[in-house]
Amino acid sequence: MKFFNILLVSCIFALCAYTKDFSILVNDELAKIRGSLKPYEEAELIIEIKKRLNNMDEKIKTEFIDKIKQSYKENTKKLNAEEFKKYENEVKEAFKTKINSIGDKVKKELGL
Repeated sequence: MKFFNILLVSCIFALCAYTKDFSILVNDELAKIRGSLKPYEEAELIIEIKKRLNNMDEKIKTEFIDKIKQSYKENTKKLNAEEFKKYENEVKEAFKTKINSIGDKVKKELGL
């Protein structure tokens, strides 16, 4: 039992260490990497973007969303239609998984 607990804690720490901390990036950096990450990282990025959008005034929010859309389009243009659809589906699944793992308070802050 002790071995199992140690293994479980080790896995949790490894998973936490493996995810990127997008909170340290500025808005322009977030926008530039949208669409260039692995699906589970993209899900984390989307959550960080949603957090920031909730705290922006309308003009800045509109400009930020435009930058994100432009970057996403640029970063995914090399994918063919099948790869693009697969990527988007994987991101959606990773996002659902992430959302299901967070608390109700955080979901409310994100507007979900």
